[in-house]
Amino acid sequence: MPKPSASVLAVASRAVRYRQSLIHARFRSRRLRAVLADLKPDLIVAEHAYMAEEPLSLGGSWTVAVNNHVSESVALARRGLATVLLRMRLQEDEIRVNRRADRSLTFDREQAAALRDGGVSEVSVLDLVLPPMKQPQALGDHVLFVGDQRWFPNRQAVENLFGLVRRMQARGVRVPVDVVGALPSTPYRDVPSGVVIHGYVDDIDALYRQARCVVAPVATGGGVRVKILDAVARGVPVVTSFAGGGDIPEYLPIHPVDNDDEFIASVISLVEDRTFAQKQGHQVWAAGRARWNNADVANLVLGVDR
Repeated sequence: MPKPSASVLAVASRAVRYRQSLIHARFRSRRLRAVLADLKPDLIVAEHAYMAEEPLSLGGSWTVAVNNHVSESVALARRGLATVLLRMRLQEDEIRVNRRADRSLTFDREQAAALRDGGVSEVSVLDLVLPPMKQPQALGDHVLFVGDQRWFPNRQAVENLFGLVRRMQARGVRVPVDVVGALPSTPYRDVPSGVVIHGYVDDIDALYRQARCVVAPVATGGGVRVKILDAVARGVPVVTSFAGGGDIPEYLPIHPVDNDDEFIASVISLVEDRTFAQKQGHQVWAAGRARWNNADVANLVLGVDR
């Protein structure tokens, strides 16, 4: 189903009509309401709080589970004073939706605490892993970033990566860097040599096979956490900031770094020592495989005691 119109006038009109934040109003859809009314499902799982607006507004007999992922308001935390009111309104919408939903889930313990403080009685934290490959892959020689760069925190992460690459090159470390994901509307300037901006690709497996490590130099937001888990499932080492990794290091052997010097040192250690990198990749892959149990996530969504 196509997304509703994203024109400024259409979104602003819906925001006024529904008295909701711009992000929640962006995804209000009469067509979705009609489809849900026709299907009458037993369970609706909404990916992000804003996608739960229509099933909750219909008041059907179905169960509504909201997977909050990571709050969109997190990405607005460092965007300046102009976004303060938008962020506050968005947080109010997220609390309202989760209080009405039957199940509330998130990947982020900090967000879970905020939802509970807002009156959401039960919030489950998903310590998520992805289905592991049968064996960890052999590593290539490239550094890989994967993320939708139309989302501001991911574009910012790519620009941070450019700075890290330049500093590595100044130290004599030159490594191919692949940047994958939908491109921002404004092209990047001054892309360092050795960095290839692929945009969206049909075969991302080929780029993972070339990777020595996956990097997430994210300053805010949680848009690349599933990409980190994808690397874990393949046995590719990960270098991430604290913001990029979120809660993943709580249950997988990934060690986030809190400054550029540590980030660069971690990447160089993997680039220059294939044996060490393969060992790190196998370690995260084995930990992910040990945790993999699809039934755990399904039971949390359904509200079944494990």
